[in-house]
Amino acid sequence: MTKRRMESSCEPRGSESRGIVQTETSGKYLPRISAALITLLPPIALGDLTQVNGMNEAERNTATMIQALCPQMVLLNNQTPLVGGQAQLLVECRALVQTSNAQQGSGLTNNDLGYDEPELREALSQIAHQEVAIESSTATETIDGQFDTISTRMSALRRGAIGGGPGGLSLNMDGQHMLANVMTGGAAGDGASGWSLYLNGNYNFGDKETTSRESGFDYDNYGVTFGADRRLSAATIFGAAVGYATTESEVVDNGGTFEDENQSLSAYATHTYANGIYIDAIVTYGMVDYDTLRKVRLPDPSNPVAGVLTDDDIKGSTEGEQTAFSLGIGKDFHSASNNLDYGVYGRAQAYRSRIDGYSETSSTGSGLELEVKEQVINSAEMTLGAQISRSLSRSYGVLVPQARVEYFHEFENDSRGITARYIHDPFNNGAYLFSVPTDNPDRDFFTVGLGVSAVLQSGTQMFAFYETTAGLDDMTNHSVIFGVRGEF
Repeated sequence: MTKRRMESSCEPRGSESRGIVQTETSGKYLPRISAALITLLPPIALGDLTQVNGMNEAERNTATMIQALCPQMVLLNNQTPLVGGQAQLLVECRALVQTSNAQQGSGLTNNDLGYDEPELREALSQIAHQEVAIESSTATETIDGQFDTISTRMSALRRGAIGGGPGGLSLNMDGQHMLANVMTGGAAGDGASGWSLYLNGNYNFGDKETTSRESGFDYDNYGVTFGADRRLSAATIFGAAVGYATTESEVVDNGGTFEDENQSLSAYATHTYANGIYIDAIVTYGMVDYDTLRKVRLPDPSNPVAGVLTDDDIKGSTEGEQTAFSLGIGKDFHSASNNLDYGVYGRAQAYRSRIDGYSETSSTGSGLELEVKEQVINSAEMTLGAQISRSLSRSYGVLVPQARVEYFHEFENDSRGITARYIHDPFNNGAYLFSVPTDNPDRDFFTVGLGVSAVLQSGTQMFAFYETTAGLDDMTNHSVIFGVRGEF
């Protein structure tokens, strides 16, 4: 966007004689204008950006803030000319207000961008911050993936404890059930110390459609988990795991990119009773680094050539943390006659994710950089699931096909407002904060997974597992887990 200041052109008429009172604080002049004086300003001069037809909530909230802020900046500029980012913010907001004036046939229009209503709505969408909701979306996906990895690990360990006779402990490959006694005649991965180690990798990918509240995006998530657990008895196991995951998201229509890196530490335990019922628990704490890039495309207000837009790369960086807890109960069954294992379970989990506030920087000095306030996301979720697997002896080893289905219900994580202000708002008094709302969550959805694990005669362990989510309104999610492991 151009840095050149334009002549003031959305000024409230007669502002020079309205008795504006100024005070100086840290070098900034703050106008004090009573509500009574504002009502005396000619309404035709102010226009009304909020009257654009067809705006969604984010666009309307942005328009309301600009309509309130711009005239006050004009009054301040008449007293002491604004400079730098403040001057440029005035250029941008004045152009939007006067474009609306031209559409409504009233008010000052000499900085009209020549937009029709759909184009003006798109401009308001560009300078809002719907894309910021991606941060919370990817944060929840990462913590869910960590829970899924550890839950599956505990499932394999439990089945080993009830696996049908001596040496029935399971090998674990990505947490999937492997009947180790078929290959080794003993408890694989469970030495004299009772400790075992595992390494899991995963790749998640999917997309979210653009809605009236949030920008659409595609994402790719890569993660690895390393863990160790100890069998205290045939019925009780506890362990710990460290995880690393990174997510890369790309906003649709080349609207920007969002990246995060997550490091987590989890502790878990499971206990199986004599009747086969078990209880397990997981506690996770994670730290997250976020890097954001929003691409804003608007015409140069000083030379609004039709179809010629200028890109502004607006960047941000912040940190956050996650805490999560899961408690599950279920029962596993084993059929020795056909080597069939199956089980049903329920799980309750809750998490809290906090994303620190941050300030953006601009590549062109457009004046549209935001200070985004802290975000807090809470979720309470219930899961009901069933799984089945069967071990098949082959000349090269043991093959275990498996399937799993889960139903989820979200109780919390309601729509919330992501609050921000423009950094170059000269008043910085909280009066010109504005928010964009997030989508309501999908309350009910399912996951379905199919996979296969194998132990070769050499002792090498391999696995592959695919899972997809069904029942989401605007989002798709796919997970692929694969790898190889040798015996310790």
